[in-house]
Amino acid sequence: MDAGLFFLTLIAMAALMAGLQGGLIALGLSSITIAVTGFVIVSDHVRLSLGLPQANPMLWIIGGTIFLLMGILLTMSLSVVIHGMGTNLTKATSLTGELEQANEALRQIEERYLTLVVTSPDLILLLDVN
Repeated sequence: MDAGLFFLTLIAMAALMAGLQGGLIALGLSSITIAVTGFVIVSDHVRLSLGLPQANPMLWIIGGTIFLLMGILLTMSLSVVIHGMGTNLTKATSLTGELEQANEALRQIEERYLTLVVTSPDLILLLDVN
């Protein structure tokens, strides 16, 4: 159980640091490691005293398949999230630039009208409907 979590963490870190390709490479290496370990244990080259039925090949096949599916799901979902964050960061940066330009234009308009009102020798009156 701990080894599976370690391998899933390795896959997640590789996907976060190196993208989809890095996550898939980590998934492949982890899967190979698990398959080799399962083969060695099932063929009775190594005996582990874990209290679990380690010698049953069907359990290794089921566990390996579940691990592979979880690894693929983890890698793909992290890649989609990272890609989406990059896209949204680009949009946010673009919108920030547009907002800065709009604020600058508004500041210039305010300065112009303030100068007009302060320096005008004429009476300026604002009427409201009420």
